[in-house]
Amino acid sequence: MGRYLSEAQLKAYGWSTTVNDLNDYTAAILAAEQGLDNACQRQIIVASASSALSFRPEGWPSKTLWIRDCTAVASVVEYGATLTADVDYVLEPIAAEQWSGEARPYDRITKVNGAWTYDGPIPRVVVTATWGWAAIPPGAVEACKVAAKAFLDGRDISFGLAGLTEGGGVSEREAKAVRDFIRDYRGHHSIGLA
Repeated sequence: MGRYLSEAQLKAYGWSTTVNDLNDYTAAILAAEQGLDNACQRQIIVASASSALSFRPEGWPSKTLWIRDCTAVASVVEYGATLTADVDYVLEPIAAEQWSGEARPYDRITKVNGAWTYDGPIPRVVVTATWGWAAIPPGAVEACKVAAKAFLDGRDISFGLAGLTEGGGVSEREAKAVRDFIRDYRGHHSIGLA
């Protein structure tokens, strides 16, 4: 079972009545998830345990420290000094939500006064947080369904010509719906989809 959806959900989405093909569905889901993670340049996972990760600012002077997605931050330590939330730094996006009201993880920390200390390639800021998202966003789930089904359907296509599946004729095509679903989930290092 994948992070975004189960084999049963994908079978229902694809209207499949074939039995004993769960390995194919598992492979399609995992391939679609990996493709979506690569396109978004972030791994969308549900947050669980807290752990410490080290980061460094991307240049100097920089008020913004880009971090991995997290739902809560327990501590921020810079050069051994523990910083205080809302005095020394602010988590963003503010209120952890998109303009539309969708819950979003924090993905950056902004210094209130001054800039982050830059020490070249050495990460000097240790952030202890609950890494991940509160839940897998619906757009990512739908994108995974579309991409995984296209992966399954593509098995019957040779050299870009039409093939036949349970649902009828198919041909290789770009899934615009996938791009549209994940557009807002691209990470801060992401430039676009290949």
